[in-house]
This record gives sequence, C-alpha cells and structure tokens, in this order.
Amino acid sequence: MSPRKSALFLGRWQPPHLGHEAILETAFRDGLDVLLLVRDVPPDEGSPLTADAVAGLWRARYAGDDRVVVRVVPDVVSIRYGRTVGYEVEEVEVSPMVARISATEIRRQIRAGEVGWRALVHPRITGAVEEALT
Repeated sequence: MSPRKSALFLGRWQPPHLGHEAILETAFRDGLDVLLLVRDVPPDEGSPLTADAVAGLWRARYAGDDRVVVRVVPDVVSIRYGRTVGYEVEEVEVSPMVARISATEIRRQIRAGEVGWRALVHPRITGAVEEALT
C-alpha cells in the first residue's frame, strides 16, 4: 500500500478557529490528509499561546481522526523551492463569512469577557481555548 497523500498547512493558529478548519476541509474534500505545522514563535501579544499549546488544541480538536497529523516546527519565515518539485503551492479561497473570522478578534473578546467568540471555535476546544487565553 502506498502512503496517503497530504496537504500541508503552516501557521501560528492563535487560536485555532472555524475559519482555519474551513481551509483544512478543502484538503479533505480533495481526498487528502492534512499535515498541520505549528510555527514555534515566541509568545507575545499577537501570539500569546506557545506552539505546544496550539498543537495540543489542534490534537484535541481532531482527536481520533487519523487524517490529521500535527507537528511543531521551528519558526518558518519563508517557503522556498527549486525548479519543478512535484507539488503545488495553492491559496485556498474561502467565503467572505469565513474570511471575516479573526483570531485577533477572538483573543480580544476572551480578554474582554465576551462570549460571542464561542461561535467561531469548535465546541470540542472552546473550554481549552478560553483557559489558555485567560
């Protein structure tokens, strides 16, 4: 049996939300697995969670789903390739509604004690997201 093919997604994911999931879903619709890489960036105002915490949220979200592999990687600042490499670099287009989902806004709402953000994060991880960001 040959290895399954995957789409690679790289990001900070601060925190993971339904907009991110919509992008991952495009791979599943294409019959691909997902290799989700979390950039190991130093925590700051825009990236308050550690890479390990983010990876844990993704693993909790997709627990039991062997189509998703999550890895922490050193901070990637560019993706470069030589001539024909056998894969494509694609931008995933999402609906305007999905494009409006913002991790920055989710973090702001959590810090302000608002609850509207819960509709933007998968129910499996809302408690963990709230705990990690408060």
